[in-house]
This record gives sequence, structure tokens and C-alpha cells, in this order.
Amino acid sequence: MDHLAAHLLTGPACPEPQSTYVDCFDLDGPIIFAPHLGTSNRLDLQITGSRLRTPMIRNNVLWLCQHVGLAGTNGAYGGNETGTNVDRSAIQWLKLQLNSSGTPLTHVAHGRIYDTAATIPYYYYMPSLMVNTNGDMVIGFSGSRTNEYIGAFYLGRLADGTTSGGPRLVQAGRHYFVGGVQWGDYSYTCLDPVDGTTFWTVQEYAENPDFPISAGYWGTWIAKIKH
Repeated sequence: MDHLAAHLLTGPACPEPQSTYVDCFDLDGPIIFAPHLGTSNRLDLQITGSRLRTPMIRNNVLWLCQHVGLAGTNGAYGGNETGTNVDRSAIQWLKLQLNSSGTPLTHVAHGRIYDTAATIPYYYYMPSLMVNTNGDMVIGFSGSRTNEYIGAFYLGRLADGTTSGGPRLVQAGRHYFVGGVQWGDYSYTCLDPVDGTTFWTVQEYAENPDFPISAGYWGTWIAKIKH
């Protein structure tokens, strides 16, 4: 495993969603595949679907993330339940206020990480998030497109809403993935146990099958992220 130090705040603003958090395609439904370079054996995003992932509570706020299907460049989905219009997947995070017992959760904020390209967009999937005591958040995830191998990415967001810009690549894919359609079992983001504010994220990327062949043609990359 390898690691690098990345900075939480660099780059332009990440596009904000133009719709509500429910205006998306549920990937638990009809099969949607994520393309990647070098093979027709694409990733089946229905295996894990749009179920909520890595829930955590910080300062009486519940944070969650998931991947969802979108259509077009505006961060929304306007198609039907068959998913025929889905042309990219996105990472969505949710921030929900915890209330007194028996009272429903209150929506505080949400955001989407998606590619705005009109053609050959990235598909982003398999996220994990963590929030520190300052309210800063980091999400790690995988990403690929038809002309690019599966790589490892992250995006950071400070408590005041400032982001690290678009998704930051921490490790590019090195080969096409030939180990089947399952992916994302090793997406994990956590806090440094010493300072409690620095982040570490562990993400999968497509590795060259000759090094090492026992890795099943995927690798894990560990990135240290701080601001």
C-alpha cells in the first residue's frame, strides 16, 4: 500500500446540485453499468445500489453518502424508472439534524459530486465519508470513464461550505479491471487517531495484473488529507 499527502482546499468550486436530493436515479433498480477503459466487463452499480453508506454522527448531526444515477450535465435526473437516460453516476452526501426522540430528522444540507462534461463523463461510485470535530468533511470514492481506467479520488468540504474544487485524483488506474463486476469493498475514510482533524482515505484503483497478480487486478491506495 502507498500513501501521499493531499491538501483539502485547492481548485475551483465543485458544481452544486440544481435539484433536491431525491431528484436522482436509484441504482438499486434496473442495472446501470460504469464504463472503464480497456474492457467491456463494466462495473454493475446495482450490486451495492444507492443504499446509504458510512453513516456517522458528529455534533448531533447525521452524515451519510451514496452513489446515484444522473442524466445530463446539470446534476439531476429527468428520466423514468427504467434508467434508460442515466449517462453518469454521482456521489451524493446528506447532512441531517438529529432531533428529540420521536421527531423526524431535519434536512440541513446535501451536495453532489458529478462530472459536467457533455460527452464521455466520469462515473463516480463507491463512496465513504468522514467528518472531523471542526465540521470538515472528506469523501473518498472511485471513478472511471470509457477512456480511463478506474482510479481513486476524494473531495473535501470545510464546515463553512468551501470545497476542494472538483474531485481530486490521488491514484490513477494502471490497467483494466478483469476481476469481475464486484468493486468498492475497500472504500474507507477515517480520522487520524493522533490529531483528530487530519483525514485518511483508503480507496481501490485498477492495478496492473502483473504486479502483484495475487491482488486480483486491483490495488488499494491510502491518502493523507489535511488543510
